[in-house]
Amino acid sequence: MKTATKAKAMLSARDEAILRTIWKYRYVTALDITKLLFSDGSHIYNRDNLTSLAGGEDLKENAYLCRFSLPSTKIGNHERIFTLGVKGRNFLARDIGLPVNWYFRPYKLKHLSYSTVLHNLILTRFLVAAQITEGVKANEIQLCYELAKAPRTRPA
Repeated sequence: MKTATKAKAMLSARDEAILRTIWKYRYVTALDITKLLFSDGSHIYNRDNLTSLAGGEDLKENAYLCRFSLPSTKIGNHERIFTLGVKGRNFLARDIGLPVNWYFRPYKLKHLSYSTVLHNLILTRFLVAAQITEGVKANEIQLCYELAKAPRTRPA
């Protein structure tokens, strides 16, 4: 029984790629990840995999990903947003060696405005579209998150 539990805790190469992608873009939807890493026909599989990495529910503490939806006045199931959770940050920092200095804390959702999250999703969607479009070359993409950490200085 211990072996089965240990095997579940290990991440696949595809899960690692998902975590790396979310580390880069910060806020993504299942559609963004499908366009970048999966074939178009595997959207449902991808969404289920992301949900599993998020612990199966919205705003779950101590998961690889944190999942939540934008506020809406409409009834029904809404598209979920995925971002890096504490376990995902720890995995990327310790096991992969990426410089991860952030992760999403579920209690901070109440401080995020609708327009801020929507802006981040639109930024992600634009960059995903640029990356998958043939004929468009982006040598190096630096998002506002990296630029804010180390602003450029003007030459003297």
